[in-house]
Amino acid sequence: MAGNNTEPMGIPGRRGPGAGAVVLISALTAVIVSAATVFGLLRYGGSVLGPRAAGSGGELAAPAVVPDLVGLRLEAADELLTGRGLRLVVEARRAGDQPAGSVIEQRPLGHSRVESGAAVSVIVSEGADTVAVPQLKGKTLEEARAVLEAVGLSVGPVSEGAAGAAGAVLSSVPEAGASLARDKPVALTIGPAKTVPVPRLIGLHRSVAKQRIEKAGLEVGKVSEIYDRRRRGNLVLEQTPAPKEAATLGTKVDLIINQGD
Repeated sequence: MAGNNTEPMGIPGRRGPGAGAVVLISALTAVIVSAATVFGLLRYGGSVLGPRAAGSGGELAAPAVVPDLVGLRLEAADELLTGRGLRLVVEARRAGDQPAGSVIEQRPLGHSRVESGAAVSVIVSEGADTVAVPQLKGKTLEEARAVLEAVGLSVGPVSEGAAGAAGAVLSSVPEAGASLARDKPVALTIGPAKTVPVPRLIGLHRSVAKQRIEKAGLEVGKVSEIYDRRRRGNLVLEQTPAPKEAATLGTKVDLIINQGD
């Protein structure tokens, strides 16, 4: 025996009091690296290249700028999107003022930034909703109006021709049979209004004056009364329009009558 002061036996592999700290730091580092790897896989679509794209160049994919497609033909819009790495999706087709086959709406809007390969939805025009202009020749203005409204059109400017049946439609613009978008007006030319001379009514009894007015194709208008003691009662004292003045059929003739019994 070499005395009572024996040293305890050493532990194999022990390198002093700092060895545990080194092991702990190594474990933490491994956890951090693993977490970073998982994050990279999730963020970049599972690519082991991390923040770089999995393409041949290995560069980060840049976002694409959506072009403005409204007004373009569908084929041109498709070609333009393909050139920018985007896809065209026709969402719907509907009537519109733009030519058939052209883009009238898009989503996302032009100049938006999207991921490469994203879809751009468009609505394509089928052309205007048109109807055929009906045959209106020979109809009165009111008849023509009713016919046009029945097919979704309206009466536009009305002009008077130099000859033809009075008040009857002579022609239309567009002509009968032409295609016209709904709610659009149709210009009409009608025959010249027939005029008649206004008969002389002054001095006539009111009942006789009424007969003369109606016989001429005119109508009795406003009738007023005044009192003139020098004239007999119920006689016409004044008239408007004046005698022999040209008036269209249906014109109203106003009278001033002397009061009487």
